[in-house]
Amino acid sequence: MSIIPGLNEDCAMLVLKYMEAPSLLSMALTCRAAIHPVRLRLLHDPHLPTGARAASFLTFVLNHSLEPALRILRFDVHTLDQTDSWPALADVLQRATNLFRLEAYLNPTSVWPEHGRIFGACEQRFFHALVDLTPALTHLHLSLCHPLDLAGLHGVRGLKHLWLSTSFDSMQPEMMASNMSSIKDIIANNADTLEDISLTCPNSKASQIHFDPSHPCARVTRFAFRAVCIDYTNLCEVFPNVQRLEQSFELRAPEDLGDQSPVWPALTTLVMTDVVLQQPLLACGEYPLLRRFVVGDIRFLYTPAWFQGLLEIIRRFRIYELSLRDVLVPPEALAVASQLTDDVVTAFLSQLLESAPHLRKLDLGLRPEHFAAPVDNVIRVVPDAASHAYALRNLASLSLSTRRHVRGALSRKRLEEFARAWFTVCPVLVHIRVSLRGQEFRWTRHWETDADNKSHQRSVVTPQYRVNARPGKKEDEASVFAGSDDDWDSAGWSSTFYAPRGKDARWVKFDGGTELVEFSF
Repeated sequence: MSIIPGLNEDCAMLVLKYMEAPSLLSMALTCRAAIHPVRLRLLHDPHLPTGARAASFLTFVLNHSLEPALRILRFDVHTLDQTDSWPALADVLQRATNLFRLEAYLNPTSVWPEHGRIFGACEQRFFHALVDLTPALTHLHLSLCHPLDLAGLHGVRGLKHLWLSTSFDSMQPEMMASNMSSIKDIIANNADTLEDISLTCPNSKASQIHFDPSHPCARVTRFAFRAVCIDYTNLCEVFPNVQRLEQSFELRAPEDLGDQSPVWPALTTLVMTDVVLQQPLLACGEYPLLRRFVVGDIRFLYTPAWFQGLLEIIRRFRIYELSLRDVLVPPEALAVASQLTDDVVTAFLSQLLESAPHLRKLDLGLRPEHFAAPVDNVIRVVPDAASHAYALRNLASLSLSTRRHVRGALSRKRLEEFARAWFTVCPVLVHIRVSLRGQEFRWTRHWETDADNKSHQRSVVTPQYRVNARPGKKEDEASVFAGSDDDWDSAGWSSTFYAPRGKDARWVKFDGGTELVEFSF
């Protein structure tokens, strides 16, 4: 018998999938048959944000013997501030035989000394459970690890996804050496199963990580490293099949990065910050399949000469998807309130498109040329039909944004002119998005048969607007190219412009009618 009258069991389970915890608890009171499905749903993807909630959840799991049903667990050690939580967590983990994903933010002891080492006396039981009692564990994400935390993971096997970051109070040479040794052992012990690795290790040149070439990780297709010095020759040897590489060096000098030319035949995606153009990864690496290039947070290095150097590197590859964050238009103006003319925009786009003439997706995070830059500078970045039509023939998605303050007002007419200019020059362009801090506009195009001429189709463009109260940081290919509408804390899309709550001079205003009207051509 279904727990929801009129629905079969599969449909009832689908309804539970979309219910929040309070509604689930109410559902459990409707009939005895609903109790167990509701309990399982409450265990679907638990996150323990507070000590009280953690204690309540762990007690609930233990009281109803639900440990084997727990498959995902996320928690922050700092929230487990009740003494009873430590042994309860250890008890749950030691019987969570089907747990496959664990995400834990651990405790840097020098910052929160009142907590002591994590879990106190239960620390050994915690790591014993991860190593020996959770055979299904394949996704392990531990942040702010102390050297003892990493040492406690010795012997863990069967991992597919491994994300590790070390605490910033582990900077002493002996602690850094211990961190590097433990990380290398963990990776070597899981060489046959690992597919995705992410390492963030505040480090020094003296602690360059060198992986054991006798344990190649042929299954690893995604590798990310931040604040770590890595020998590229060694990296290519141990991880020969990387398809997606992410790196951040925290402005290290080129001599810190090695002088060998990396070779990754399968590399398709490169995500970078703090781009040092002379490094071998960019200057002479061999990636015949590289198609997606994301360069984030470049404002500290930005000069006209640096920008030209970056474009020269982009020319080496057949890039389909390109994202540049904090780009200045025009590149020649840094902090000067220059005149942004149509000729300047055309020249800028020409430089960019000549370097990446095969673009299908383009994302530009624009930096206003001065603090009080007018907002319409963003939507003045439009293509020139004579100069750019050939290079934009494959462009299907466009995103322009600015995180800095912009001033002024927009109008429905001005926005439509901007969108129409892009859709006219780009024959397959489907999506345009403009993000002005928390205010977002988007245009979506589809084609309809012309009522007057059945052999022709016309473009129909639908404009929409919303306020994204806390826009997520665009820093990787998923956030800049996916086009997801599931941004946290954002409103639904609307066909009407509306002012955000409260008065804030930084918000863009709207002149004239606020209804965004569909148009066609």
